[in-house]
Amino acid sequence: MLRGLVAGVLYYSTAFQAQSGELKWQPIDQYTAALRNAVFKTSSGAEIKFTAVRFHLGYTRLKLAGTSETVAAGRDVKDGIAKFVVNGEQRAELLSYSLEGVLGHSKDKPLFIAPAGWAAGQRRPDQIGLLRINGRQLYPLVNKPTFSAIFCLHDSEHYKGYDAVVPVLFTSNDITSLNARAGKCRDAVQVGPRIIEEGGKRGISESELKTERYQRVVFFVDDPNRNDWPAKSRESARNGYVLLTHNKVHLYDLQALLLDKEIYAGGSPHWAVNLAGDDQAGLILNNGNEPDMFDNTLATVGSALIIERRPD
Repeated sequence: MLRGLVAGVLYYSTAFQAQSGELKWQPIDQYTAALRNAVFKTSSGAEIKFTAVRFHLGYTRLKLAGTSETVAAGRDVKDGIAKFVVNGEQRAELLSYSLEGVLGHSKDKPLFIAPAGWAAGQRRPDQIGLLRINGRQLYPLVNKPTFSAIFCLHDSEHYKGYDAVVPVLFTSNDITSLNARAGKCRDAVQVGPRIIEEGGKRGISESELKTERYQRVVFFVDDPNRNDWPAKSRESARNGYVLLTHNKVHLYDLQALLLDKEIYAGGSPHWAVNLAGDDQAGLILNNGNEPDMFDNTLATVGSALIIERRPD
């Protein structure tokens, strides 16, 4: 039996049954929740160990941070070492181009931080693929099959008048063919593969089971079925999610979890995309006195996805 907690305008399940047993969403506040160290088993027996966070997109906002710029913080940097002067003394800092490095140099307190895309190497935080922040392109589009998606954090051009963040998933071809909406997105990152297509349709075929398994970080949104609110109001916005797998999984099996309506607590799947994986997979929850670090939070990443509370 499903038990729930109504907090403000957002409904969160405190306990629900999945194929592997009981999963417990823990409310952080009335618009965010976390599911730590959970386990899900698919109908075929594949086991997925994961931690996930959920956030109401009418009461939170999404930001991209280029790791190099954020961690350097305006200082002179050479070979990963920043030099600066404090009280007349020369100092040096070996920079960490990681989720923890981004957290340590963030001006505002983020709720959650996840990797967004791929870095070129452990000491090379250059982003692989398109990265655009505040309308400025830091890295260009790459032509790679697995980088099949452009994750636009907020499609403000198309969703004018909406009092909420509206993330949209474009295909990489949308950029190359100069799709007007994709080209105007001020904050976008090239990621992939696409796991669930818009409308809750499967994006991964069974043939993926023949490939290697990896740890994964996934971003997805739901259809929350909040039909009693005005369409453009902040209360009617979708929920966003970030999920980190603690074990190596197939995307085909992960798709089964993301298509299971139980995880949406009354809503339905809408779309999902792979953000990062392998040794760059990590997640930071920063809602308490001390942040909770999950997995590879010290690995070099090219950019980070930051979820913050909306200030108003």
